[in-house]
Amino acid sequence: MFCNHVEFFYHTQYILGDSAYELLPFVISAFKKPQGHQISHEKENFNQALSKPHVLPEHTIGIWKGCFPWLRWMRLKITNDPFSVQKILDYILCTVILHNFLIERKDKIPDEWIELYDNEDVGLSLPDDDPVNVPINANLPNDFRRQQILYYMNEHYVPT
Repeated sequence: MFCNHVEFFYHTQYILGDSAYELLPFVISAFKKPQGHQISHEKENFNQALSKPHVLPEHTIGIWKGCFPWLRWMRLKITNDPFSVQKILDYILCTVILHNFLIERKDKIPDEWIELYDNEDVGLSLPDDDPVNVPINANLPNDFRRQQILYYMNEHYVPT
């Protein structure tokens, strides 16, 4: 995916990441706060808005780990043998299949595993001809798309 992102992402699709993610043409990451300094209010609002889509997947993973707590302490060693990684992936895949099966069967998930999630729309649906939806030149800096979105959010987005 890294080497050939155009196979996996349309020009309006991105991976949203926190500040640990490297800026790439298909990755929009949060702004890093320089040590001992503050970041601008606009960048802080951007980071806050960027973090909201993470809530639902994090809760989903939390519920999944609640169903299979041994995942937190999986005692399998990764070695130079590719089978060692495949074995771990197979165990994880099995738990995902079982988890989805239980959900489909409408088995009760204990309430304490679920935190309420406010599924709010951040209002970033843009027309096809908006500059943010236009493919960007590969020679532009990796920060170009993030700066476009930051500018848009400063103009249109009101943090809650």
